[in-house]
Amino acid sequence: MNKYRIAGGILTASLVMSACGGNSASEDTSESEDVNELVEENASSNEEDSTEVTNEDESTDTADGGGDTDTPEVDEIVEESSDNTPEEDTAEATNEDESTDTSDGGGDTDTPDVDEIVEENPGSTSDTIMPDDLEHKASEAVTAASEKFDGALKTLELDNEDDQWVYQVEMESETEEYEATLSAEDLSFINEERENDDGFDTEEHFNYDNAVAAEEAAQTAIDETGEGLEGWTLSIEDGQLEYEMDMADTDMTINAETGEVTEMDD
Repeated sequence: MNKYRIAGGILTASLVMSACGGNSASEDTSESEDVNELVEENASSNEEDSTEVTNEDESTDTADGGGDTDTPEVDEIVEESSDNTPEEDTAEATNEDESTDTSDGGGDTDTPDVDEIVEENPGSTSDTIMPDDLEHKASEAVTAASEKFDGALKTLELDNEDDQWVYQVEMESETEEYEATLSAEDLSFINEERENDDGFDTEEHFNYDNAVAAEEAAQTAIDETGEGLEGWTLSIEDGQLEYEMDMADTDMTINAETGEVTEMDD
């Protein structure tokens, strides 16, 4: 653009000088030389501008990551990603699965066998009962019977009669003997009997509060034998208050005052 402007200026100046006729040929020659110098300077300036523009473009390309030296190849990035990510993810997933299995009790070391659990806790059946499955405790049956009869406790039993778990309470006074059968489910009286008795014997009497709870003694028998409980009897035998435990395959005697097993027969 500068060249065209200068050329236009020279042409205009020449026309003016020709019209005026006031300049010599030498002056024209001098002016032409000056014009040529200006044209050369402008051309040199344009080359420098072009060089600067080129350098700026190269600098911009380098800053934008256009160079090949420092920029990683796309194939290398994809290869590194494929080498690392799946294996690491698989290892992490495996560790998480192992941790989950351990926390859930999936290991074989500390988990008891199902057969051992069943043997330790036989559960209630049509013929056996677990203490926790009884709706009412033996002490409640004694209290209910004592409200009906004023006497000393002689015998207390848990038994299964006609597929119904019942407590049998035997008491006596100086003139009467009393027997009551109560439902272990709701403590209702199923049967009551009274009869005259002149054989009052204090050595056969006991206080239930002096005995280990029947439920505790029954659980001891279950733990010792691994069998179901079919019933028990609490009474004084040879001067000792004791439980006679009737298990599925074993008969056991427990000291009612200490809770210790004193005898066991298969």
